[in-house]
Amino acid sequence: MKPTKKIKNTSTDIIDPNTIITYKEGKILAGKINRHIRSVLCPKHKDSNPSEFADINEKGIPFISCKKCGTLWVNLEGYQPKSESLFEILSYKHRNLESTVERPRSQDETHQLLHKIRENFSLNNVVYGVEGVGKSYLAKILCDTGIKLIFACHSNKQAEEKFNELNKSGLKPFLLKSKSYEIEKNFGIKPIVHPRKNPWDLGQINMEATINLINKVNPNITESDLSTISSEQPSHTHPVDWTSQNLVVMTHARLQRLGYLNMREHTQGYTLPIPENIVIFYDDPILDDFMTLFTFHSNIRDRKIDGISVDVHIPKKDDRIYYIKPEFLRFGYGLEKNLSIITTTELLIVELISRQRPEITIHDQLFPSTSKLEGGDIHLISTRLVWAKFDGILPLIMERLTRLGFEFEYIANGQGCSTNLCNNKGLNSLSELATVIEISIPTPEETMRLYEQFDGEIEERVINLALMLDKLHQAVGRNSGYRFRGKPCVVLVDPKYFRAIERHSRYSFKSAISPDKENPKIYPRKQPKFDHLAEAIRWYINRLDIYLGDGRKAEYDCIASLRKVNGQQHDIRKKRITISLKNLVKRYPHREKPLNRLLEKLQDPKVNRQAA
Repeated sequence: MKPTKKIKNTSTDIIDPNTIITYKEGKILAGKINRHIRSVLCPKHKDSNPSEFADINEKGIPFISCKKCGTLWVNLEGYQPKSESLFEILSYKHRNLESTVERPRSQDETHQLLHKIRENFSLNNVVYGVEGVGKSYLAKILCDTGIKLIFACHSNKQAEEKFNELNKSGLKPFLLKSKSYEIEKNFGIKPIVHPRKNPWDLGQINMEATINLINKVNPNITESDLSTISSEQPSHTHPVDWTSQNLVVMTHARLQRLGYLNMREHTQGYTLPIPENIVIFYDDPILDDFMTLFTFHSNIRDRKIDGISVDVHIPKKDDRIYYIKPEFLRFGYGLEKNLSIITTTELLIVELISRQRPEITIHDQLFPSTSKLEGGDIHLISTRLVWAKFDGILPLIMERLTRLGFEFEYIANGQGCSTNLCNNKGLNSLSELATVIEISIPTPEETMRLYEQFDGEIEERVINLALMLDKLHQAVGRNSGYRFRGKPCVVLVDPKYFRAIERHSRYSFKSAISPDKENPKIYPRKQPKFDHLAEAIRWYINRLDIYLGDGRKAEYDCIASLRKVNGQQHDIRKKRITISLKNLVKRYPHREKPLNRLLEKLQDPKVNRQAA
């Protein structure tokens, strides 16, 4: 790596390589500085203005340049950095086709490991493990010892599910619901919100418009029914009485707001909403919780949040502009003195946390380090049909498979599916159902945002692979691995990443096949009887030409698949089907007649009314 500054090592000021260096966009260990970093806080004097910089000299020795303290050199003698990053492991080794396969541990074995992890807790902890292994049992271990704890989930729905689960385990949790979720549950409508003021604004409820909508949908509603939602709670009110509560379940968004209040009331000398003796348990946060860059959109122009200006990041390689998330909106703000536990299954989240919070302890004993996990009945299929120009045909094939008697949940993005690769996280109701999962290459915006988040240190292909693996593992874990109940799971992936996913996936596959490339003679022209879901999907991929040639089947499946969705999902699916049919005409010109007939059918207002 070429240095950007050539400075001689003449200063006697030396700092330890394990010193945490804070800069505007995050934190880094002094020994890991390998590039020019601006807007740095000096680690030597009490610095509140990030105006210094860090870099390396021509010999690769890191330093911090401070106007007050001079040049601070990092002593690398005998420095042994922590084990290589998960990205480095992923990029050239880790798991491969010859890896041994490990069976899921028993519940007793898992609980013993969790007790050992508990004994080795530091102030900030990440518990990294496979989907369904039972990481949240740690909350019960802590509560059984008399510790007061906040259990935070990503969504209100997940919070309610976890509340019921903790209740059944013998604990007595208190569920702190959001007003929007109560409105949705009690009145059957999603509240109307004001326009977002900034990228991280979830949207304040427009109470007047929401009440008007409730009255319209529920004409017999009374004033007393509405009184519970129309009353406003002062922002400084403490929502939890810690003298009577030991375990409180809430969302990450609510916890973030309470952390902000914690910091504000600490500076003003008030009692904290969340005292320092409360343990914070973050259950399965999403990647965006740790992303500090947000793509600029012209419709969000407010550059100030609570009077504080938002900085921007302008990359050298990408032509996008990014907002930088202010520190007071970042994960864990205002709760730095509370013992925290973050549970996750995602490679990217572990990598982001370890970079942003170098002091954090990562506990990965629940995760098989070199072995693959026995998944159950998982089948990996490579196909070009996951490409955006073809994937609109997949809902039709799924409809045909349902008509053949297969019961399964189809999980995909961008096709109007009720269950997709975003909202399946934390969904534990699919363990008794077969699944079909579509994994395509991430969009350029997804990839480049992460590329910039990692300061350009990780190549784009590795970022794509990590994103695809995290999505795959999350969806596969709904009914396989620790949640396997005998139901199959079929994963459709892009051919460009097929072998890499087969090699690096944490799960073992019963089969990994590329039916696009297989000789059609292997598959009979006439549709056979299928014994397995994966077998049926392989036939329809390989013999797509025959399926499209029977215009009646494709037409029926198209209309039936549209009837199952409405609103925005219907519009998304219809658009995707239309794009696919037009591209399939080019691929199968001899099927132009039935495909064009189907395209005409899609434009028929009568069909659209039936579907919607």
